[in-house]
Amino acid sequence: MNGSVLSLRDLKVTYANGVHALRGIDLEIGRGEALALVGESGCGKSTLATAILGLLPAGTLVGGEILLQGQPVVGVEGSRLRSLRGRLAGLVIQDPMGSFNPVMRVGAHVIEARRLHDRTSSERALWPWAARLLDSLRIPEPERRARHYPHEWSGGMLQRAAIAAATANHPPLLIADEPTASLDGDLAVEVMEGLRERQLREGTAMLLVTHQLGLAAHVAERIAVMYAGRLVEVGASRQVVRSPRHPYSRALLAALPRPGRGLPEPLEGEVPSLVSPPLGCAFAGRCPIAEGGCGQGEPPELMDGLACPVVRRQLVGDRPGCARSRDWDVSGKRGRLHG
Repeated sequence: MNGSVLSLRDLKVTYANGVHALRGIDLEIGRGEALALVGESGCGKSTLATAILGLLPAGTLVGGEILLQGQPVVGVEGSRLRSLRGRLAGLVIQDPMGSFNPVMRVGAHVIEARRLHDRTSSERALWPWAARLLDSLRIPEPERRARHYPHEWSGGMLQRAAIAAATANHPPLLIADEPTASLDGDLAVEVMEGLRERQLREGTAMLLVTHQLGLAAHVAERIAVMYAGRLVEVGASRQVVRSPRHPYSRALLAALPRPGRGLPEPLEGEVPSLVSPPLGCAFAGRCPIAEGGCGQGEPPELMDGLACPVVRRQLVGDRPGCARSRDWDVSGKRGRLHG
């Protein structure tokens, strides 16, 4: 992809406890693009987000390449690494209260984020700027509310203030890690609208980390589905949600409540331990169409946005007697495409 803001090449992350959290990730995000990373808890989504910012715990082994605006992150340390955060990538986390010092005013947090990379203006001179930024995120009475302390703000308002701080220096990449996980439905929609508006207005690339496929489809142009530290499907949001190809993507979709589609079908089993990653496809033990060779050898590579050779053969009609269809049964009762 030309003009990539973020480029990951064969990214591998192994924690000090032996967990192979990321096992070879290749991914690019272009200028102004929003990409959602989805998957169950334990699949490596948050590890990927923290790796991009160089925030992994001490003792973690990182291999491969991370480029932000063409600048390497892997192997960079100290002040040079800190200079990349906020300037090249901003972060919004899932707990808005955890983003703020309780004894600092909300506006002061936003100003501090700006002054970490731009000391040309004094803190006093930046209060009107902070109020305008909060106003652009639809905070009512921003001049007055900027002087409040975090406990005086609602969760939804605080998350919008966190977005203001994360974008204070106009970074080319915004990382939002489960930004609505601690909010109720109405507040979640409100926050995501503010996040999306800010991203589009700034022309910023965005990586949205979420386990919610519906949210991903609403916000992002592309969706990357992660399972057990690897990408199993990457494609346009409409395609992944309406016609998912990988069995894991289909199982995630079947587990969602959808009006007129019957009851959700829970995804049985758990993500395997990555202390000793399984051979072959890590999803094979939960997959309704797994074949004998799926749990052997090297993990399947991502080709044309899909990491499942069984589905690839079915889609091109290589298996005798297999109908080509966009629909199939993911309940395990039938393990093939059907008409």
